[in-house]
Amino acid sequence: MVDAYISALLRVLGGFTSKLVALSLPLAIFGGLVIVALYLRHKDDALPKLRALVPYLLFIFVFCAGWTLLREFRDIQRNSLEWVATAEVTEHPKADAPQIYQYSPSVVRIVEKTYTRTLSLPPDLVQRIGTDGIGVLSPYLSDPTTENVLRMVDSFKRNGQDVLFTRQLTRMDEEPIGFKASSVQLNVQRSEETGYEAVLEGSYSFENEDSVDHELRFVFPLATGGATVRDLSLKVGSDTVTEPDDSGNYSWKGTVPAGGSRTAVVKYVASGSKSWSYDMGTTRRTVRDFKLTAKVDGTFRFPRGTIEPSARTATSADWHLSNVMTAQRIGLAFPKNTFAQDGYLQGLASLPMVFGLVLVVCMVYTGRLGLSFNMGQYLAAAVVLALAFLAVPVMYGYIGPLSVLLCPLAGALILGLVVDPRCAPAAMLVALVPGAMLSPTHSGILIVLVGLACGVVIWKASPRTHALP
Repeated sequence: MVDAYISALLRVLGGFTSKLVALSLPLAIFGGLVIVALYLRHKDDALPKLRALVPYLLFIFVFCAGWTLLREFRDIQRNSLEWVATAEVTEHPKADAPQIYQYSPSVVRIVEKTYTRTLSLPPDLVQRIGTDGIGVLSPYLSDPTTENVLRMVDSFKRNGQDVLFTRQLTRMDEEPIGFKASSVQLNVQRSEETGYEAVLEGSYSFENEDSVDHELRFVFPLATGGATVRDLSLKVGSDTVTEPDDSGNYSWKGTVPAGGSRTAVVKYVASGSKSWSYDMGTTRRTVRDFKLTAKVDGTFRFPRGTIEPSARTATSADWHLSNVMTAQRIGLAFPKNTFAQDGYLQGLASLPMVFGLVLVVCMVYTGRLGLSFNMGQYLAAAVVLALAFLAVPVMYGYIGPLSVLLCPLAGALILGLVVDPRCAPAAMLVALVPGAMLSPTHSGILIVLVGLACGVVIWKASPRTHALP
């Protein structure tokens, strides 16, 4: 970081040197002519007049050097911030956590179903069956060794010259059913950059609406995206599930009597970044009553294409859905809070202009006061002000974006003390302009107010109202 600023300083000074070398002959001729003219016109006091030009030349040099350096610093600071943001090693690993994508759980009814398949077999195929067995028909039939197959019955019936083959396969199947009510509470604690820690607690009620007992199965899929999930617990009625199944999901299976109901309570903590999504998964069934309340300790937004919340505040959002089918998802986005950083970079961009304005305002104000013009004082003031403005990116590492406010104010205060203490208020008002850029929504009105206040201060300045005691 420091090397970048030193390189910029050397580059600017090198540019000035090269330009001076390129213009050395014209400047030498011009300077010689000026010296000769002054000597011929003012033989007795030519040397004092030449000495009086030195502060003006030095002031121009300081102003140009400060202006050029301040213009370079914004690009240097932006590159530095981008390098920190993309560095492979960081002090905040949570900011690089994956996005969390949570699928809605599902509940199914396990029922016995019988499937029938009939094939019309020509005589030659019947002869092959007699020779090679029933396996000849395997390309046309389901695998009889499929899981959950209870029984299988094959039969043959002649139909003219052909033979009708019929297979009846009875198996245990899963029929998805909807939740009676779903309630999800999400608490998000924002961390550095785009990271967050989410605590989810969901309550899902389901029932057996048939007139006979059924075996039901509740499945809660883990959040996808490679997120770190901890402290996960699943409780259905009095049963507790502590380990995932072979598919990596947490599931419960049990018999629910006719008209009976169960409530599954799920809770976990996950660390992620950038966004959190909840997939409704309702393209096959209707959502009867679904509620999700998200409370966020920090800034959040909504990704495009997600379901709009029913209500929202600055720290929370609520979704309430009933009797709907949707392929959309609920989503929260946690963008990086770059308002302060962007305002800081805009403040850096305004430093060259403010640097010149502070000096101009100070000169105008002293003119309004009727004070004598002393270029030596303005030269010292320009040096002090340039150093204060150039200290902004250096102090950023210690006090953050506030450096764009405090350093110019300090420079304007010292400038007022060097030139005249009565100039300090007007100079400090102009020095507030870079700090006004830190406001993400009110920077424009703040700059207008600063300009009006500075104009009033200068307008009211006069030798009579500001006479020294």
